[in-house]
Amino acid sequence: MDVQKKLDEIVSTVSGARSMPMSASCVVNRAALLALLEEVRQALPGSLAQAQELIGDRDQMVEEARREAERIIESAHAERGSLISDTEVARRSQAEADRILTEARQEAEEVRAEADDYVDSKLANFEVVLTKTLGSVGRGREKLLGTGPGLTEDGYEDEDAPERSHDPETLRRDADAYVDLKLGAFEAVLAKTLEAVGRGRQKLHGRIATDDLGALADDTGTVQHSSDADYLAGLAETSPAPAAP
Repeated sequence: MDVQKKLDEIVSTVSGARSMPMSASCVVNRAALLALLEEVRQALPGSLAQAQELIGDRDQMVEEARREAERIIESAHAERGSLISDTEVARRSQAEADRILTEARQEAEEVRAEADDYVDSKLANFEVVLTKTLGSVGRGREKLLGTGPGLTEDGYEDEDAPERSHDPETLRRDADAYVDLKLGAFEAVLAKTLEAVGRGRQKLHGRIATDDLGALADDTGTVQHSSDADYLAGLAETSPAPAAP
């Protein structure tokens, strides 16, 4: 039953009732009015219950909406914190990557410069050795052919150079011995040079800590050399005596 409609009927009945003269009272049909009021009274509990139910549904909906809003806000805060954390991690990772790259470039540049210096040093040493060897061979040829004094670059007599002889056989034998002596010395120079270069490559690759070729004792003596340069240069000046023919 529509309570509102019944109330409208009651209001209409009272409004249309006959008025009493000289009074605000009116004459209404008591039985009809009571019947309408009874219908309203019977309908009110149901309407009130329905209203209570609607109010309860509204409160539940409000509570659910409030909880959903709180969940969305918490999720937004968590997402914001995660984004800030990810950004910080990314920034630190990029900074660390830049630092490692810079150090790697510096180290590579240092290794390259060290390699250049090492190769230049070895080539210079080898140039000195070859120059000394060629000079020794040239002086020996001059003495052998009788076109020079047969002296060393320091002005001393080259004891390794053979004496000039008019005997072809003696001249050939002395020349062979002299050439064999110089070739043997040159062979030793090349072998030790290759050994020094090999050690240099190991040093550049970090397999040995120092340039220790010159610090090793000579296999044929007890002389200690302070560097590869001294060791190689000495080979051009000293060599084992040739075997007697």
